[in-house]
Amino acid sequence: MEVARFEDIQAEFMRRAQQAVYCSVATIDLHNRPRSRIMHVIWDGPTGWVITRPGSPKTRHLAQNPHASLAYIGDPQRPMYIESVAAWEDEATEEQRIWDLHRSTPPPLGFDPAPHYGTTRHPLFGLLRFRPWRIELAELGQASLIWRPRSAAPASAAGGREAETGVNSLPQQGLADRLGRDPGRAEKGA
Repeated sequence: MEVARFEDIQAEFMRRAQQAVYCSVATIDLHNRPRSRIMHVIWDGPTGWVITRPGSPKTRHLAQNPHASLAYIGDPQRPMYIESVAAWEDEATEEQRIWDLHRSTPPPLGFDPAPHYGTTRHPLFGLLRFRPWRIELAELGQASLIWRPRSAAPASAAGGREAETGVNSLPQQGLADRLGRDPGRAEKGA
């Protein structure tokens, strides 16, 4: 069943995210194969944020195809699926805002990133944003609740992504500067 407003599912969405904490995030690798990893995404309304290493293979995957599929399965009879477009964020004010959101959100979803990174300027600190074009709250034996933003049109993997989604899919230059190398270079890890 389609719902018109995110607010119509927000409480249940947050309950499921809080219950599961971690989700599976799938991207498409450089050979057009799916690749999954477990991530700790925090939500600011319908926008997901994850602190993650900007030099990992997902950087190359997202540069080629910015689509990511997230699955929360805290309760296997009530999974939650988020289809999104991902983009790196390197604006200092926004990085600090999301850092503070991680610290101010109660555990287990929230946590203090300082013991891992010290500050947002740490070379391994990267901030990845997920903008959903479809959220599904499923329940065994029931119709799923599905929300799509009004402007949601999944971008084509064959180009025109920024024009279609309004999201720049390429890694931000600031990340490359911070790393002192190409953030898209393949490395081991998520």
